[in-house]
Amino acid sequence: MSRSITTTPPTRRTALERLVLAAVRHEALLAPGEPVLVAVSGGPDSVALLSVLTCLAPALNLTVHAVHFNFGLRGTESDEDADFVAELCARLEVDLTSERLDLTGRNSQGRGSSIQERARQARYARLTLLAGRHGATRVALGHTADDHAETVCMWMVRGAGLTGLGGIPSSRDGLFVRPLLGVSREQILAYLAARGLPYRSDSSNAKDIYFRNRIRHEVLPLLKRENPALLSTLHRQAELLKTDDRCLDDLAAAHFRLLRRDRVGAQISLDRVGLTMAPLALQRRVVRLAFREARGDAQGPSFRIVESIVRLAARASAECVLTFRGLTVTRGAQALLFAKDEGRESIRVVGRQRGAQRVDVLPVHVPSTVCWTIGGRALQVHVQTGEDTSVGDSPAKAGEAVRLDADRFTPDLVLRAWQPGDRFQPAGMGGHQKKLQDFFTNLKVPRSMRGRIPLLVAPEGILWVVGYRADQRFVATEATRRVLATRVTSDGLTDSGGRLGRKTHGTDVRQADRDAGTNAGQDPRAGPADFDGLCES
Repeated sequence: MSRSITTTPPTRRTALERLVLAAVRHEALLAPGEPVLVAVSGGPDSVALLSVLTCLAPALNLTVHAVHFNFGLRGTESDEDADFVAELCARLEVDLTSERLDLTGRNSQGRGSSIQERARQARYARLTLLAGRHGATRVALGHTADDHAETVCMWMVRGAGLTGLGGIPSSRDGLFVRPLLGVSREQILAYLAARGLPYRSDSSNAKDIYFRNRIRHEVLPLLKRENPALLSTLHRQAELLKTDDRCLDDLAAAHFRLLRRDRVGAQISLDRVGLTMAPLALQRRVVRLAFREARGDAQGPSFRIVESIVRLAARASAECVLTFRGLTVTRGAQALLFAKDEGRESIRVVGRQRGAQRVDVLPVHVPSTVCWTIGGRALQVHVQTGEDTSVGDSPAKAGEAVRLDADRFTPDLVLRAWQPGDRFQPAGMGGHQKKLQDFFTNLKVPRSMRGRIPLLVAPEGILWVVGYRADQRFVATEATRRVLATRVTSDGLTDSGGRLGRKTHGTDVRQADRDAGTNAGQDPRAGPADFDGLCES
């Protein structure tokens, strides 16, 4: 719905406009004399951004051009947003490019399968294209201090490093800028009221099925009661972490140049011994640099991939090869070699080693089939929504399949073996917690077999003792909106070596690890989904 206010012609520069002008000049966010695209959804943040930049255009010598995307995700409401933006731009005498983008048919594998992430990717790609078409050197986005605080909290909950905890950058890739990042939503609404500007309210912002909305409506109000100056506090903390992050990046880049040997074709070779002697923080960053450069793109590896490579470099063993995401990393006696590989993701060991090769943890991406070949089983996982979310069989009895509430846990799933101290709340036991060791004992599972039973685990706890019992906290109910459907089958891949592996959409994949470290495949430098709920553009 739109909030209509009688428009009052501006008479003098407001406090918000002075604040944005200072930020733009201090951080060199906009290039004078060149066009700037402004992404406008019709929400309060983007409307304020368009108004402020329009008012500042003469002082900054800017040509302002608005862009609106209609994803059609909210039916009539989305169409009304597009009409509203067209009327607003006509009133402000700003040129507008309005496009309908269809998200159906886009690749929805892995963490990018959420509608928010697909919309974000489509939006950035199209904005980049339009910027080139209009000769714009900057694209302005309407993120505020509230968005910044929400993002910091989201990454904190997910366990991010310095880059994630640094929050949203004021500029990205030399193209995207965020002039309102130091402005609170309260200031935005006050500005709109003073200027008499209408705006749209996105109904999806009120739905707590989205992680960001739960942070916005539940977590931040609680924290603000403890610290009324929370927004400025988190902003200051993020700036400190960004400074440390840049410092470590510079040190890692220098260390990377020292460790790097001659490049042969598309291969990058690092001094393995020199890498292992560096502090762990630098090891991880050097590995990320090598990974990105060898792949030839800016998307970094997940934390799990980085840790796998760091451990590989430190091995006191024969040559070992890891292959994932189109990249092969080979550990030699003196060198660590990164090379593009279009083959399947795998782990293989060359030469003799002491003891058996074992991989303790397998990442589980949705949708996929993960092969736990130590026990001769394969776990199939996918998300169901809409009418296809019936609860199904009792989870207390289901040995082959369970249905879990996908909104009750973080989607950083792994498959692993039992560990001493593991506890869960077996479904059908009234929410009572039980040690997994006692659970196995009661079922008379031999000790020799317990390590062969896979556990589906989220950061919040054990979701399912596969083939036995789900955790009551995560079982789907009649109120569940998104179901994570899981089923265990025979994998047909067991061999004498007791390999671990995974099949993803029919491709044999052993020890794969995709982007598990940031939202939804999202680089933490990219900021949040760039829209209010589902439509902010």
